[in-house]
Amino acid sequence: MAAENGSVPCMNNLSVSYMNGNGTPQNEKAAYEWMQKAADHGYILSFFPLAYKWMWGVGIESNFDHAEYWARRALD
Repeated sequence: MAAENGSVPCMNNLSVSYMNGNGTPQNEKAAYEWMQKAADHGYILSFFPLAYKWMWGVGIESNFDHAEYWARRALD
């Protein structure tokens, strides 16, 4: 799969698929993991959704420091 082979946009797209249950069972933890990978590679479109996940604990335990970090990166 392209995401596993390092395609950063595909990492983000796979995250959205897991988040919405499009073509795969809905899985918020997997959605978080792929979104975090995309963000770690600098994929800007994943920054704000990742901040939201950290803020509200969607697929992960809530962490306001991480939420603020990704929200600020989204605004830069």
